[in-house]
Amino acid sequence: MECRIKIISDFLVFASMNNLSTCSISLYVAIVTTGWEQNNLNTIQVNRRKLMTLSSIKSIATYHKCINEFVLLGKIKYAPSYHPILGSKITILKI
Repeated sequence: MECRIKIISDFLVFASMNNLSTCSISLYVAIVTTGWEQNNLNTIQVNRRKLMTLSSIKSIATYHKCINEFVLLGKIKYAPSYHPILGSKITILKI
């Protein structure tokens, strides 16, 4: 549990230093939460709809903007999948 709190608190410090939006913050928390559910923060199998629901993002454009922002900032590696069942893969990188 302590490790989980550290991951989120370190990210919140990073988010405030980089002026990330609330959408980006909630999406990152949704990604990390999904990783915890899968017992794996290395390579997470994600579903866009599920992440959008968890983070309360309504627009696909906003979702992709946030994902691209994380990739550019070096927070995640993103391997999109166009398969409707398999989902995309996200690797969370160190802060």
